[in-house]
Amino acid sequence: MHGMRLMGVRASQEDGGLVAILVEEAGPRMVAVPVGARDALTLSSGEGPASSTWSVLLTSTLDAAGAHLEGLVLDVDADGGLCTGARVVAADGGEHLVPCCPADALILAYERHARLWASPALLRLRSVDLAEETVQEQVARLCSALDAGPGAVLS
Repeated sequence: MHGMRLMGVRASQEDGGLVAILVEEAGPRMVAVPVGARDALTLSSGEGPASSTWSVLLTSTLDAAGAHLEGLVLDVDADGGLCTGARVVAADGGEHLVPCCPADALILAYERHARLWASPALLRLRSVDLAEETVQEQVARLCSALDAGPGAVLS
């Protein structure tokens, strides 16, 4: 699993919707997770008190049962669709992955300062590598090689 962190919420250029931008902690990849307007407001509210009562209720219930929230997992299903779950550790030490919607997972991670993990499959299928060479950079590199003459080595 790869650690992720929330960088912010932006408008999607494709359909005008809103997406939460997650960036890999130890790497160059990012993932855009669709969110609704209300969820976007919560995620971009800054470091203040929790704005959703359900996240407080959930963590208080877990505490009362002797369990705790280990973190949130972002993954893909068999069709490549985004799926998420809350990783809960029970009082007896057993781990459970409780399915939840992506926006709820992000809000829970944000408000409860819980870890976000992305599966290798998610990063392989749905991420953008920020370190990749852009098309413009590839064209510029090829033009430079062509300008250098027939002896230039293309890498």
